[in-house]
Amino acid sequence: MSNLVSLSLLFNQLTGAIPVELGNLTKLTVLRLGYNQLSGTIPVELGNMTDLNYVILSSNQLTGAIPPELGNLNKLNYLFLNANQLKGCIPASLANLINLSVWDLKIGYNALYTDDPDLKIFLDGKTSGWEDTQTIAPIDVAAAVNGDAIQVSWTPIAFTAETGGYRVLYGTSPQGPYTLCNSTVDKTVSQMDVSGLSPGIPYYIVVQTRTDAHAGNENIVDSEYSVAVEASNSSSTVTTTVSIPEEQRTALTDLYTSTNGDAWKNSTGWNGDPGTEDTWYGVTTGLVNGVKQILQVNLKDNNLSGEIPAGFAQLDHLRNLDLKGNQLTGGIPAWLGDMTNLQYLTLAGNPLGGTIPVELAALTNLKTMNFSGCDLTGTIPSWLGNMTNMEQLTLTGNGFTGTIPVELAGMTKLKNLNLGDNNLDVGPIPTWLGTLTNLQYLQLYGNNYTGTIPAELGNLVNLRTLHLGDNALSGTLPASLQTLTKLTKLDLNKNLISGTLIPELAALVNLQYLYLHNNQLTGTIIPEITFLTALKGLNLSYNQLEGVIPPALGYLINLTSLKLSYNLLSGEVPVTLMSISGFSAAVNRLSLVGNNGLSATDQDLHDWLDLWSPGWDQ
Repeated sequence: MSNLVSLSLLFNQLTGAIPVELGNLTKLTVLRLGYNQLSGTIPVELGNMTDLNYVILSSNQLTGAIPPELGNLNKLNYLFLNANQLKGCIPASLANLINLSVWDLKIGYNALYTDDPDLKIFLDGKTSGWEDTQTIAPIDVAAAVNGDAIQVSWTPIAFTAETGGYRVLYGTSPQGPYTLCNSTVDKTVSQMDVSGLSPGIPYYIVVQTRTDAHAGNENIVDSEYSVAVEASNSSSTVTTTVSIPEEQRTALTDLYTSTNGDAWKNSTGWNGDPGTEDTWYGVTTGLVNGVKQILQVNLKDNNLSGEIPAGFAQLDHLRNLDLKGNQLTGGIPAWLGDMTNLQYLTLAGNPLGGTIPVELAALTNLKTMNFSGCDLTGTIPSWLGNMTNMEQLTLTGNGFTGTIPVELAGMTKLKNLNLGDNNLDVGPIPTWLGTLTNLQYLQLYGNNYTGTIPAELGNLVNLRTLHLGDNALSGTLPASLQTLTKLTKLDLNKNLISGTLIPELAALVNLQYLYLHNNQLTGTIIPEITFLTALKGLNLSYNQLEGVIPPALGYLINLTSLKLSYNLLSGEVPVTLMSISGFSAAVNRLSLVGNNGLSATDQDLHDWLDLWSPGWDQ
């Protein structure tokens, strides 16, 4: 193992801590452990792996600070730490990572900050907007006596886009420990009255920001504590233990019983004493009009089975319900329509079956509806168009038929529309989709669409991902694609698209993945493709492209995958391809097989091709 150069274990449901022994793999150039459930801190020993080019630890459950030792990795081109639970001051040593590509430092959706102006300039240059999604402690915390209570105030943080709130805690020492008093209903609130403290005792109060799990980060993220402020109250004698309403407690205990709570992966705290509900795993409480209420239940991937009990509707102040990745059955409950304060509803990955009940039309506050992989059937309801606050609609991986209702044009705030992998009717892609100009992700792959790609999609200038693969689309590539300059992924694979590659593709300067394989493209690989310097993945396989491979492809230094197999390409393979270092990652190899007319007179190139694209000359 000491000679290992690439370790890629993405999307493998790994748990536990990252082994410190990885630091002994000093020849490793690629480390990809993202999209798992790894916990604990980032080992400082990773700083020993100075040959690393790629480090991807995104979307885990990592905690603690970023170790300064990562600043030793001065060969890094990619560092992805986003969507974890990292917190604290970013080490100044990260400014040593001068080889990081622009946009290939990802640290968003954590609880990180910096007070170093030089480091901030460096970070802004590599990943603009990184501060916009950090859950940091509020500033300007102050406390003052307000009758029988202490009024605590603060300045709200900038990141208010996702649900969450501020947790006000108290202790008798500035070093803690601290006890939770209560939480606010959201992150726009700037004050809270604290009562129930013993008279005549000086207290120290801190405020902590919490962001609930959401589409960008499936973890709950807590900030560090704010600076402690001292306060005392001469007359308050009320108990500090506050319980939720009895009917809400019953709703939670019924959920535990009905979904086989004894078999849950994590049931810490559940069925504890009244007043402890905010310590139950996955439960978040907060004050609403002075009453403690359940605001979030997040039990994703927790081995729930059976049906959700109807009494769950008693959680009438619930903002976020995430039960993704369990074994729930019995259909989507119609009574969910009574929970009109819901903003985020995620039931993805449960074998629920049935249709989307019309009663859900009452959930006009919803921002996210994710019913992917729920074995749903029927048609996509037209009343979804009345949900004008919706930002993410994900219905992928079901059995929906019919058309996309034109009423969805009313969802003008929509950023993510994912209807892929269904059985939507044969016919053209609706042109009215071009009116949803806030869309960032449009995914209609794996359906039965025919006809040409609508020119109107060129109006979607905020798109990051356009995935129309695995349909029966025909015609040529539309020139209107050139307006989608924010695109990072364009996937049109497995269609019937004909004609040539178009020079307008050169306008897609942020494109990282271009997948046009399994179509009927003809002509040559045009020079404009080589202008796409951000490309990481290029797949033009299984077309009818001819001519030579442009030598300038070798200057796309960010490439990790180049697939040109099964075309009609001929001539000398350019030796410049050997300069693409990303091919050292075994999971994304070069593929030139099935062209027949390619050759390599340079022996070093011939040997290199045999290694990275076996059978290239057959």
